Amino acid sequence: MKWFTTKNVFMILLLMTILLVTLFIMVRPNYWTALTKSKDHFIEHSNNSRILYEPNAKEYSDKIADYFPIALNIIKEKQLKTFLKPFNVYVCNSQKSHNEYLGENIQFPIRGTSLRGDVYIAPSAFNFEGLDTHKETLKHELSHLLFRQQLGFFKYRKIPHWFHEGFGDYLAGSGGEGIKEENAINFILSGKHFIVQEEGEIFGSFPKVMNGISYRMFHKQAKMFVTFIVNSDSLSFNTFLQNIQEGNNFSKSFQEEMNMSISDMWTKFTNQLDSN
Repeated sequence: MKWFTTKNVFMILLLMTILLVTLFIMVRPNYWTALTKSKDHFIEHSNNSRILYEPNAKEYSDKIADYFPIALNIIKEKQLKTFLKPFNVYVCNSQKSHNEYLGENIQFPIRGTSLRGDVYIAPSAFNFEGLDTHKETLKHELSHLLFRQQLGFFKYRKIPHWFHEGFGDYLAGSGGEGIKEENAINFILSGKHFIVQEEGEIFGSFPKVMNGISYRMFHKQAKMFVTFIVNSDSLSFNTFLQNIQEGNNFSKSFQEEMNMSISDMWTKFTNQLDSN
């Protein structure tokens, strides 16, 4: 009897996939909620059909709809690419609702997310550390979405977290609200900083990369590092940015265009902080 027929191999792979998905759902039930949570109750904004909002989030959606065309143009211009697929922006009426779509039970108020081809905005984007940051949040998430569309899931995950978040904050003018730069510098110089990855990990953990620092401190430090890289040679950085969005290796492209490794750039960055 032949066991290794095409049909049998297919059935084995199918059963293994079902088993892995079942185990994943058992371990992370929030993701099942995220995958199955309906969006049918969202209301289409009268001025822009790509903006949808939950009941009682109309005022939030008005602000997003007003700024959406501006944010879109800024990200396309600064990121040197255009969006490949249509997408929607979903404005949630509570942090709980937003986090359910995200699939995470997070205590810290995440302001927005780019997920499964769309953007989600939480109420905290409109009142974060006492600031209305909806414009910054929208630009930040559009930057993530553009990367995702250009690269696809696996290549996107190979970009280090510090670059995704730091570059998004750099473009948006956000990140690290409530954290003074001098405090971020002191943390970095004392060794309390994110892990400076050369490459991202497909199944890597964001908390692991944060290396024990707070979410806001991570964003502050990552933005400072990316800003330093851009300012060191903006023309070379733009070439590097285009290369990685075309799917080229992150660390290799960095070395070729910036003429040094990521670790050497980090050393240059910290030396500059220490000399000020």
